[in-house]
Amino acid sequence: MGWNGSGVFTRTNGTNSGANLWENDRDAGIKITAENHDNQDQDLADGIQNCLTKDGQNFPTADLPLNNQKHTGVGAATAATHYARTDQVQNGAFMWGGTAAGTADAITFNLTPTLTAYTTGLTVRFLASGTTTVTNPTININAAGAKTVKDQDGNALSVGDIASGTVYEAVYDGTDFRIYVAAVQDLSDYVTGPASATDSAVALFDGTGGKTLKDGVVLGTSSGNIPQVGTKSATETLAGLVELATQAEAEAGTDDTVVMTALKTAQAIAALGSSITLGTAQASTSGTAIDFTSIPSGTKRITVNFVGVSTNGTSFPMVQIGDSGGLETSGYAGAARYLGDSSGALSSGFTLVNTHSAGATYHGRVVLELVDAATFTWTATSGLARGDLTVLNVMFGSKSLSAELDRIRITTAGGSDTFDAGKINIIYE
Repeated sequence: MGWNGSGVFTRTNGTNSGANLWENDRDAGIKITAENHDNQDQDLADGIQNCLTKDGQNFPTADLPLNNQKHTGVGAATAATHYARTDQVQNGAFMWGGTAAGTADAITFNLTPTLTAYTTGLTVRFLASGTTTVTNPTININAAGAKTVKDQDGNALSVGDIASGTVYEAVYDGTDFRIYVAAVQDLSDYVTGPASATDSAVALFDGTGGKTLKDGVVLGTSSGNIPQVGTKSATETLAGLVELATQAEAEAGTDDTVVMTALKTAQAIAALGSSITLGTAQASTSGTAIDFTSIPSGTKRITVNFVGVSTNGTSFPMVQIGDSGGLETSGYAGAARYLGDSSGALSSGFTLVNTHSAGATYHGRVVLELVDAATFTWTATSGLARGDLTVLNVMFGSKSLSAELDRIRITTAGGSDTFDAGKINIIYE
């Protein structure tokens, strides 16, 4: 039986098969005969004959599947019918002809394994040892025959297209070898410049010299010249380069040397049109003072709104203002009046009422407006309605700070009474 065609070898003597064939004969009462013995020996000989010998005495008669295994320790290929070893493929050994021999116009080199005939698509590389002097140089590999060298498009070369010391890759197209040749740039329509020129000068065309340039004017050096980049030379009467306004410059509107783009204009209009900012409302239900801080620079008007605000004592409610040095508790000018009663002068703050009792609630607002930015002078006006008496309290005053205002405080005269109801918020612009 021998090999079964699926890689399994089974012994047979013509009567029984398998690992116990002789025992099977014994158990069946079959004697060992020369015929059965010859059958088994021939079976073994046939199986051995179908194996490959390590010294190469016999050969495969069909394709040999390797079951995803590898041949290891493979020798380097030296003939076209040998296996290509991986390092030979990686190194390009089969394609490399080395430094060309022959002449610059009749190039020769050898490949290993020896090339005996050219086939379409054959690709080789070589190092040119000379510069061609003709338009039809040839390549001859392993003396397989000289073939004309052309460019990548199949056109004749120009003298010098193959240059000494340059590595080339040549592909056989079935008739000729082709190499890549860089296209020559046509400069006939390009302009030419003068032999010398002035630094920073703008080039000018020479109207009498065709496609040539002449030395030009220097940027930004005289009236009427193009202003130098980076300067703000343009005026209402002189054209030139100008700087684009930043967002801050667009909103400030004070720089007359920059210009605004359409986007910056729209952004400035939007920003200036929405300059009223509402603060965060604070409950006036505890504490002796309600502070609003971090009021931004440039604020010119502040409105303090009261909704049902009351305290637990009789000290008059007041508004104090301050700057980075702190709240100021003196120097307030003006008076507060409960309509129908006499006025009370201001001193330690903008006193909002002239009569007060614990639990009295107030509704209304105080408006602070900047009068003089140089002296940080503010005026204050207020109108508060007292809920329990249905009466109106008014106040008018002014105060100059030592620096720009950045905080206000709502408290009481003396600062000891505690707020116990309502809420307070500010709007600044």
